[in-house]
Amino acid sequence: MTRTVRHALADDALIGRLLLRIAEDLGTLLGCELRLGPAQVERATTRPAAAGGVHISFRLAFTPEGEAPRLGALLLPLPEALTMAAHFLMAPEEVLPTLRAAPEPDLAQKEALLELGKMIANAGRTALAQLGVSGLALRFDGCQGVRAGVRPAFAHAEGSPLIVGRAPAKLGPFPGFELLVMLPVLD
Repeated sequence: MTRTVRHALADDALIGRLLLRIAEDLGTLLGCELRLGPAQVERATTRPAAAGGVHISFRLAFTPEGEAPRLGALLLPLPEALTMAAHFLMAPEEVLPTLRAAPEPDLAQKEALLELGKMIANAGRTALAQLGVSGLALRFDGCQGVRAGVRPAFAHAEGSPLIVGRAPAKLGPFPGFELLVMLPVLD
């Protein structure tokens, strides 16, 4: 039996499955291990800002059948996003520390980040299917850099609920970081 988006779906199950699928798919496709700790999930009425330095915001558009898209985002710290872009570009391991320290992506890395966004959306579609959700399209809707303490830009009526998940993560041998995801309420 499949659930449609009009039926209740537990926030923690949604965030947990989504983040796990993204970590598994990116690890496999990029050849780098992305480990996640348990996610803390809450409902919020404003888009939270990520702590620390610059982040890349991967916007995701969730479109229930016959309705307008509802937007969300997944935020990765810039060094982790650049590391994943470098893996996508098959950069040698010895250049990763230099690439991670870059203040912004170059043109090839920007293209790789767009591909990374598509991979994230594909993983999200798989996660939704695993949860038995039907009647919902998910697509990548672009990415942008976001300064520390600044909320990511995507259409959201302040006061409307968002599902917010925060999970400790670690990419390969590099220091841990927080993975932040914001999803529209889907039921």
